[in-house]
Parts: sequence; C-alpha cells; structure tokens
Amino acid sequence: MSNGVWKRVAALFMALALVVAFDVSPAFAAGKKTVRTQGFTTSTSVAKRKATRVTRGTTRLTIKGGKGYMKFKAPKTKTYTFTMSNMKSNRFSASGYWYIMKSYGSGGRYIGQVPVRTQGGRTTAMWMGVNGRNPGSTGKKIYRTLAKRSAKIKLKKGEEVYIYVYNGGGGKTTATLSIR
Repeated sequence: MSNGVWKRVAALFMALALVVAFDVSPAFAAGKKTVRTQGFTTSTSVAKRKATRVTRGTTRLTIKGGKGYMKFKAPKTKTYTFTMSNMKSNRFSASGYWYIMKSYGSGGRYIGQVPVRTQGGRTTAMWMGVNGRNPGSTGKKIYRTLAKRSAKIKLKKGEEVYIYVYNGGGGKTTATLSIR
C-alpha cells in the first residue's frame, strides 16, 4: 500500500480512538423507538413490563396512544440532561407533559416523580405544548408555544430512571428525546 493510504488508515484509527477515549459514541446512537401505550402507574413492575429502553443520544419516538414509559440506565455517574422536543399529536390536544421517575420503597416496588433542574428552577412535571389538530371544522394544525423542555438530574452508574410521557389527548404522538 502507498504511504498516503497508510496515513488515511492511521487517521481513521486515531479518530476511532478519540471517540472511545472521550466517550462521544452516544452522539452517533440516533435511532427510532416505539413506546407502547401505558397509563400512569406507580408500580415499578407494571411500568417495567412495557417500558421502552432508551440510551444516550437522540431518539425519535412514536408514542402509541399518546402515553407510555421509557427507561434509561445510567452508564456512568454524572449529571444527565434529558430534552424532549418536537412533540406532535394526530389528535385534538391541549398540552402534554413528561416526568422522570425513580424507584423507591422496600425493594424498589414503587416509582415516583423526582424533582429535576430546569431553566425555570426545580420541578417534577415538564409541561409541553403539543402540536395537534384544530378542533374546529378546518382541521388545520394548531401550534402551541412550548416545543422543547430540558431537565437535569444526577444519576449514579447503573441507576435506572423511568420517563413517563403523556400528550394530553391520546392517539399517536411523535417526539424527539435527547439524553446527554
């Protein structure tokens, strides 16, 4: 092989080494996930049964029935930023929200909302404006003001949290979830 080819191969391996060394690989983990319909619950076992596993990076979500659970397991101890954006519904919707929940109680039998840091302070519910259909006869799209919410929470390595999403009106909902 020529000297130029070896230089390109070496550069490729160096780039791969940097990705591994600085743990930036989740940025490439974009994907699509379908969240199964599930109503709100405080039972860990019930939420876990249908929860869709999500990882660091950006994931495009299809939330069947407009409500359901996702679960995230922290790969290392750090403060994670969860950002939900572009929430859209195919039904008449007033608004939506999402929670981050942790297990508690004897043996972690229950899950409950935990306070998280947001731009506006600490809260448990991240309210969203949902783009949906106008309930009038025109059927035109209506747009509400809040299209993106972020929350920060410190997690220990191996700690699992649940993210509950509700769009306010049922039907299929789409959204983007980014975990950094």
